[in-house]
Amino acid sequence: MGTQNLIKILDQGVSRWNTWRQRNPSHPINLDRLDLRNRNLEGIDWFGASLISADLSNCNLTDADLRSANLTQANLLNATLTRASLSGLACLSQGIPDRADLSHANLTLCNADFVSFEGACLRSIRGAGLKLHSSNLDHACFDHANLVKANLAYASMQQASLIRANLSDSYMWHIKAYKSNWQFAQLSHSWIYHSNFSKANLANTDLKETHARYVNFDHANLNNANLTQTWIEHASLRFATLHNAHLACGNYENARFDHADLTDVRHWRCVIFPEALRDAQSDRCYDLSNSGLEITTKQGHCNALYTLYHQNLDLFALSNLVGDLPHPNSPKLQRLHKPQSLSTEDKPDKPTNLL
Repeated sequence: MGTQNLIKILDQGVSRWNTWRQRNPSHPINLDRLDLRNRNLEGIDWFGASLISADLSNCNLTDADLRSANLTQANLLNATLTRASLSGLACLSQGIPDRADLSHANLTLCNADFVSFEGACLRSIRGAGLKLHSSNLDHACFDHANLVKANLAYASMQQASLIRANLSDSYMWHIKAYKSNWQFAQLSHSWIYHSNFSKANLANTDLKETHARYVNFDHANLNNANLTQTWIEHASLRFATLHNAHLACGNYENARFDHADLTDVRHWRCVIFPEALRDAQSDRCYDLSNSGLEITTKQGHCNALYTLYHQNLDLFALSNLVGDLPHPNSPKLQRLHKPQSLSTEDKPDKPTNLL
């Protein structure tokens, strides 16, 4: 059956199309380069269909079956794919940036597990609850995307761009985010476990109350990042830069800051161990003026970390301090031996709804 006959069936509505497909499940569907804009295709059965370079802009593809379909270079601008099934999707696999354009598409609650979006443009998509388990997102653009509560477990996001994207409350277990760009992104309350963010750009990123355990942040840019009340246990931040980062009340137990640049880091009232700061750069580190005690360090190496108690606040200062400090036995300053870890009761439960 030729393309024109397929269009005639499609023009009769989704119900007629799906009935025909049930009777002809093995018939090849070739809709390449067709103009299918502004159609209501809710529930359409396009399993295994070829839609190369098709224009699907402004289409309603809610509950559509796009499994194993080929959407290479297809235009889904402003398309709605809510609850659409895209597993095995053959589009976007060429690895050419912006080859596929899904800008502004609605992928809310869409299941895109194991899909390759490599090099795709998904700028400003609406993807709350989007499932991208084990998907290939390398070199993809998610700038300004809404990915709240998205599931990115085991996804590969190497050199992807997520500038100003919102990924609050998302799951990012075992993801590969090497050299990815997250500037000004919203990652608060997310779960990031056993992931690789080495050489990633996380400048000005909001990581408030995020659980980032066993994460590799080596050589990452965390300048001006908000790490307030963040759990970064057993993480590696070797050679990372944290200029003017906010680390208030965070838990950095067993984290490593070896050779990290901690210039102007603010509000160190957190759990951290002395050995974590081996050879960390500390030019004018730790602004503790809110406690009534200002501590500065000279540029160079920090070899030890001391817990200070002042005005009922747990504060931290480095060795090699410039200027005079009160004697450790002073009633105004009591030296403690070791920071206390947060209690087991305070630690959050491990999330279970990843799949």
